[in-house]
Parts: sequence; structure tokens; C-alpha cells
Amino acid sequence: MEARYDAKIAAMQAAGDVAEVDRLRRFKADDVSLLKRITQHWLRHKFATDVGRQDPVAAMRQGGWRDSRSLAGYLIEDAEYQRALIEQRGAPGTNLTQREVKDGSK
Repeated sequence: MEARYDAKIAAMQAAGDVAEVDRLRRFKADDVSLLKRITQHWLRHKFATDVGRQDPVAAMRQGGWRDSRSLAGYLIEDAEYQRALIEQRGAPGTNLTQREVKDGSK
């Protein structure tokens, strides 16, 4: 990743695009910082969340969890995802989604 950034930065320097060079350097620093914080334990949380949403049993088997409570303990809280699930359900007692209720579209 760093080599790709360095190549892009060199190309922008050669083109004389100072603003793009600065932007790429900031992005590179942010990405390197992020990658240093990713641990195996974080990946376990990410796996539990991504696979557990689709198929909890498969997540438990692949992740080595014997109990659904263990899997649940690894799920990453995601307010946007939870909100989307609620909005997909629609307005209570109707077949309308929240968007349809708000703007009157169908």
C-alpha cells in the first residue's frame, strides 16, 4: 500500500500538482495509522459481525464459538445498520416503509 501511495505521490510531484501531493500524503498517513491499529482480535469482531448478520450458525462454526452468546459478544454495534433494519420493517400495521410514510411515495 505504501509503495502504491509513493508511486502516486511521485507521479503528482512530476506533474507539479502540489495540492494532490499533499492530499495523497495525508491519505497515506491516515491509512498507515489505521492499518497499524488492526489486530487479530479486531478481525475476529469484524468477522463475527459481517458473517453473523448473514448466517449466525456459519459464523459460530467458522469462528469456533460454541454458544450464540459468545458470538453476540463479538458483534460490533452499528446504529446505522440497526436503523436500516427497523426502517425496512415499515410502519407498524402497514406494508409501507418509513421512506414511503415520510414522502408519500410508493
